Amino acid sequence: AVMDREPHMPGWLLVLIVGREFAVTGLRGIAASEGIVLAAETSGKIKMVLQSIGVHALILHYTYYGVNFHAFGMVMLVVATIVGVWSAVEYHVILFRAMSSSGDRG
Repeated sequence: AVMDREPHMPGWLLVLIVGREFAVTGLRGIAASEGIVLAAETSGKIKMVLQSIGVHALILHYTYYGVNFHAFGMVMLVVATIVGVWSAVEYHVILFRAMSSSGDRG
């Protein structure tokens, strides 16, 4: 009872998703060490919802009721990755602005 390995998730997509998570987690650590709280932005929340839908669809994997869940899941993950990269840039801009404004005062 072994499932086939095709179709699969492209490696570049996985690298972008995991890389974004590492970057934002590291950024939050830097912000915390500077006493800055990076609250969750709306774009990050949207990314999480899209990723959750995509992963659940990929777990279903096969076509049910005329819906190709693998293709649907991949589309959701690609859209989530685009939103995720956008939100990572947003977090970086917020932190750089907060750090530069705190540097101006002290």
